[in-house]
Amino acid sequence: MADLSYGPKVYRKQGAAEMVVADGGTITIESGGTLTLDDGSILNSTAGGFIVTNPDDATLEVSSSGVLRAKDRGIDAAKIADAVAGAAKPGVLLMHDITFTQTTTSPQTIDTTISYRLQVIDVSVLKIGGGSSATTVLTAQVQTATGGAISDAINMKGLDKAITRAGSIDDALQTVGTSVGGVIRVVRAGSIGAGTAGHNVQGIVRITGLKRST
Repeated sequence: MADLSYGPKVYRKQGAAEMVVADGGTITIESGGTLTLDDGSILNSTAGGFIVTNPDDATLEVSSSGVLRAKDRGIDAAKIADAVAGAAKPGVLLMHDITFTQTTTSPQTIDTTISYRLQVIDVSVLKIGGGSSATTVLTAQVQTATGGAISDAINMKGLDKAITRAGSIDDALQTVGTSVGGVIRVVRAGSIGAGTAGHNVQGIVRITGLKRST
């Protein structure tokens, strides 16, 4: 007599058109095995489903509209970890390009809000829009939201396409914000005669940093 208490958690539906993994069931692909999706095939998941790399580490999720996306703060996973002081984990390297587009003679300040803690490790400035050889002084500086100097004042005076770099970064101020975010400020100063030949004051400030947990 058949054992009626037997209920497999992984089974093929009658008609052989669908495999079912019931609650508690698992499909295991052993080392060397492959699951291949041919061109035109679809991997479906209901809203709220997860793709995981470890049991406690859901890094991708399916949104309510059915879109596969990075889980909120999923980038903090062990495989791609926040840089932690003294640890050898790989940090997430981020880059912010902040552009001075105004061509006025007055200084320009741009505040950029971030949603994480960032440790600034390098700053460069790319001159755009023309040269500035006729200006007396033209600089860009990365600051905290309260005006503390993270970088030194970087020379922006020069030919179009020229790149200059920070000569120093203040280690006491280089980590910006908290785990829920903060503000990075860039300030252009010292421009004169903008908008005329030899007085272009436009440039891109490129801030490179590590996403930090502490």
